Amino acid sequence: MKPSIPILPGLGIHPTNSGRLQISFPYHLDNVKRIKAVPGRRWEKLTAEEQALTARIEEEMKLRGYSPKTRKAYRNHLLRFRRYFDKDPQAVTEEEIRAYLLHLIDEKQVSYSTHNQSISAIKFLYNKVLHITGLCPF
Repeated sequence: MKPSIPILPGLGIHPTNSGRLQISFPYHLDNVKRIKAVPGRRWEKLTAEEQALTARIEEEMKLRGYSPKTRKAYRNHLLRFRRYFDKDPQAVTEEEIRAYLLHLIDEKQVSYSTHNQSISAIKFLYNKVLHITGLCPF
């Protein structure tokens, strides 16, 4: 019998378009050890491209005086957004953004406030970090 791993507080499991599951959890050494004990798991760190974009996003939010909680929420929303498409955000079309937002409502059944926060994070990415206006018309 395979060992069971207890659910971690704050655990998030998200499917990606590439047929994988993305798991997020609060960083703590014990949590890392428990996740790494899962048979067949793959441990993937942020790619260099994701790290660079995350750093740009973080810097821009700090410069604009965003609170630590808002910065964390936006980082998480944008990481899920980025991994949903698995391509450069500059290659994502307005139609794809709309489809992603509908995916959050219809399939993920996120709350109204979570949906609005996702929209705000996406607008922030395109308008303030990538300097692309009009792509997220909400």
